[in-house]
Amino acid sequence: MELGKLNGAVNFARVTNKSMGRQEGVIEVLDQDVWDFCIRINLTGVMQCLRAEIPQFADDGGSIVNAASTLG
Repeated sequence: MELGKLNGAVNFARVTNKSMGRQEGVIEVLDQDVWDFCIRINLTGVMQCLRAEIPQFADDGGSIVNAASTLG
């Protein structure tokens, strides 16, 4: 690896829709395609980052921080 092994990583993914966080709730106003898009970015995207990062950690370990927005 050209730059060496990882010692740490931060994964912060956040996409949302204007209807998320509204008082009437997500279930009533959120389109299925928007829900799927948000899940792909916010959950699957972070999981894909972890899959790529973990094998690249230094032999003595490291740290990963996964963060979410207030809607996370």
